[in-house]
Amino acid sequence: MGCNWRPSKDFVVGIEADSWTSGIKGSAVDGSTPDVTFRVRNRWDADITLRLGMPVDRALLYVKGGAAVGHFDYTLQVFQNSFIGDSTRWGWLVGFGIEYALNYNWSIKAEYNHIDFGSHDVELGLGSPAHVRDTKNIFKVGVNYLFDSGGRSPLVTKY
Repeated sequence: MGCNWRPSKDFVVGIEADSWTSGIKGSAVDGSTPDVTFRVRNRWDADITLRLGMPVDRALLYVKGGAAVGHFDYTLQVFQNSFIGDSTRWGWLVGFGIEYALNYNWSIKAEYNHIDFGSHDVELGLGSPAHVRDTKNIFKVGVNYLFDSGGRSPLVTKY
Protein backbone atom coordinates (compact mmCIF):
# COMPACT_ATOMS: atom_id res chain seq x y z
CA MET A 1 0.00 0.00 0.00
CA GLY A 2 1.30 3.46 -0.71
CA CYS A 3 0.84 6.84 -2.25
CA ASN A 4 2.77 9.08 -4.62
CA TRP A 5 2.98 12.84 -4.89
CA ARG A 6 4.27 14.65 -7.93
CA PRO A 7 5.51 18.08 -6.81
CA SER A 8 6.92 18.84 -10.27
CA LYS A 9 6.83 17.34 -13.76
CA ASP A 10 10.33 15.87 -13.25
CA PHE A 11 10.00 14.35 -9.78
CA VAL A 12 7.76 11.90 -7.88
CA VAL A 13 8.00 11.15 -4.16
CA GLY A 14 6.06 8.38 -2.44
CA ILE A 15 5.74 6.24 0.62
CA GLU A 16 5.01 2.50 0.61
CA ALA A 17 4.34 -0.17 3.19
CA ASP A 18 4.49 -3.91 2.44
CA SER A 19 4.02 -7.06 4.50
CA TRP A 20 4.22 -10.69 3.46
CA THR A 21 4.73 -14.22 4.68
CA SER A 22 7.96 -15.62 3.45
CA GLY A 23 8.93 -19.21 4.14
CA ILE A 24 12.42 -18.60 2.71
CA LYS A 25 14.76 -21.28 4.04
CA GLY A 26 18.51 -21.55 4.25
CA SER A 27 20.94 -24.04 5.75
CA ALA A 28 24.61 -24.61 6.34
CA VAL A 29 26.47 -27.85 7.04
CA ASP A 30 29.73 -28.00 8.95
CA GLY A 31 32.09 -29.65 6.45
CA SER A 32 34.23 -31.18 9.19
CA THR A 33 31.20 -32.55 11.07
CA PRO A 34 28.50 -33.56 8.56
CA ASP A 35 26.06 -34.46 11.36
CA VAL A 36 25.80 -30.77 12.34
CA THR A 37 23.38 -28.60 10.35
CA PHE A 38 22.18 -25.04 10.99
CA ARG A 39 18.85 -24.04 9.44
CA VAL A 40 17.01 -20.72 9.25
CA ARG A 41 13.47 -20.03 8.10
CA ASN A 42 12.14 -16.52 7.50
CA ARG A 43 8.47 -16.54 8.59
CA TRP A 44 7.33 -13.01 7.71
CA ASP A 45 8.58 -9.55 6.77
CA ALA A 46 7.26 -6.00 6.61
CA ASP A 47 8.75 -2.72 5.46
CA ILE A 48 8.05 0.97 5.16
CA THR A 49 9.98 2.89 2.52
CA LEU A 50 10.35 6.27 0.90
CA ARG A 51 10.32 6.18 -2.90
CA LEU A 52 11.92 8.83 -5.14
CA GLY A 53 11.28 8.67 -8.85
CA MET A 54 11.74 10.28 -12.21
CA PRO A 55 8.84 10.02 -14.69
CA VAL A 56 9.72 9.16 -18.28
CA ASP A 57 6.58 9.21 -20.46
CA ARG A 58 4.38 6.42 -19.01
CA ALA A 59 7.15 4.91 -16.87
CA LEU A 60 8.46 5.82 -13.44
CA LEU A 61 12.10 4.99 -12.68
CA TYR A 62 12.64 5.00 -8.93
CA VAL A 63 14.88 4.23 -5.99
CA LYS A 64 13.66 3.46 -2.50
CA GLY A 65 14.95 3.02 1.02
CA GLY A 66 13.59 2.50 4.49
CA ALA A 67 13.12 0.19 7.45
CA ALA A 68 12.27 -3.52 7.47
CA VAL A 69 11.29 -6.01 10.16
CA GLY A 70 11.27 -9.81 9.88
CA HIS A 71 10.79 -12.90 12.02
CA PHE A 72 13.19 -15.85 11.79
CA ASP A 73 13.22 -19.40 13.22
CA TYR A 74 16.62 -21.06 13.77
CA THR A 75 17.42 -24.75 14.28
CA LEU A 76 20.78 -26.32 15.05
CA GLN A 77 20.69 -30.06 14.39
CA VAL A 78 23.54 -31.93 16.15
CA PHE A 79 23.26 -35.65 15.44
CA GLN A 80 19.73 -36.48 16.72
CA ASN A 81 19.36 -33.37 18.94
CA SER A 82 17.65 -30.15 17.83
CA PHE A 83 18.30 -26.75 19.40
CA ILE A 84 15.70 -24.15 18.49
CA GLY A 85 15.56 -20.35 18.69
CA ASP A 86 13.76 -17.47 17.03
CA SER A 87 14.17 -13.74 16.62
CA THR A 88 12.29 -10.72 15.29
CA ARG A 89 14.81 -8.39 13.67
CA TRP A 90 14.77 -4.79 12.48
CA GLY A 91 16.92 -3.82 9.52
CA TRP A 92 17.15 -1.62 6.46
CA LEU A 93 16.05 -1.89 2.83
CA VAL A 94 17.34 -0.31 -0.38
CA GLY A 95 15.97 -0.94 -3.84
CA PHE A 96 15.16 0.30 -7.30
CA GLY A 97 12.53 -0.39 -9.92
CA ILE A 98 10.34 0.67 -12.79
CA GLU A 99 6.59 1.17 -12.81
CA TYR A 100 4.67 1.52 -16.06
CA ALA A 101 1.19 3.10 -16.37
CA LEU A 102 -1.03 0.89 -18.53
CA ASN A 103 -3.96 3.35 -18.41
CA TYR A 104 -5.60 5.78 -15.98
CA ASN A 105 -5.90 3.32 -13.11
CA TRP A 106 -3.58 0.35 -13.69
CA SER A 107 0.19 0.01 -13.65
CA ILE A 108 2.70 -2.82 -13.58
CA LYS A 109 6.08 -2.82 -11.88
CA ALA A 110 9.33 -4.72 -11.49
CA GLU A 111 11.52 -4.09 -8.46
CA TYR A 112 14.70 -5.28 -6.77
CA ASN A 113 15.20 -4.94 -3.00
CA HIS A 114 18.14 -5.73 -0.74
CA ILE A 115 17.20 -6.19 2.93
CA ASP A 116 19.83 -6.43 5.66
CA PHE A 117 18.80 -7.46 9.17
CA GLY A 118 22.42 -7.37 10.37
CA SER A 119 24.56 -9.72 12.43
CA HIS A 120 23.33 -10.91 15.79
CA ASP A 121 23.50 -13.75 18.29
CA VAL A 122 20.73 -16.35 18.60
CA GLU A 123 20.27 -18.24 21.86
CA LEU A 124 19.68 -21.93 21.09
CA GLY A 125 19.92 -23.32 24.62
CA LEU A 126 23.54 -24.49 24.21
CA GLY A 127 25.09 -22.12 26.73
CA SER A 128 26.72 -20.01 24.03
CA PRO A 129 24.74 -18.28 21.27
CA ALA A 130 25.08 -18.86 17.53
CA HIS A 131 26.25 -15.83 15.54
CA VAL A 132 24.20 -15.26 12.37
CA ARG A 133 23.71 -12.61 9.66
CA ASP A 134 20.32 -12.32 7.99
CA THR A 135 20.15 -10.68 4.54
CA LYS A 136 18.01 -11.24 1.48
CA ASN A 137 17.72 -10.11 -2.11
CA ILE A 138 14.19 -9.93 -3.50
CA PHE A 139 12.93 -9.40 -7.04
CA LYS A 140 9.23 -8.47 -7.21
CA VAL A 141 6.76 -7.98 -10.03
CA GLY A 142 3.36 -6.52 -9.41
CA VAL A 143 0.15 -4.99 -10.66
CA ASN A 144 -1.12 -1.79 -9.01
CA TYR A 145 -4.54 -0.18 -8.98
CA LEU A 146 -4.36 3.61 -8.75
CA PHE A 147 -7.31 5.12 -6.91
CA ASP A 148 -8.93 8.33 -8.10
CA SER A 149 -7.96 11.37 -6.00
CA GLY A 150 -10.59 14.09 -5.71
CA GLY A 151 -12.23 13.49 -9.09
CA ARG A 152 -8.94 13.70 -11.02
CA SER A 153 -7.31 10.79 -12.75
CA PRO A 154 -4.33 9.78 -10.61
CA LEU A 155 -1.74 9.53 -13.36
CA VAL A 156 -3.49 10.32 -16.65
CA THR A 157 -1.68 7.69 -18.78
CA LYS A 158 1.67 9.29 -17.96
CA TYR A 159 3.62 9.53 -14.73
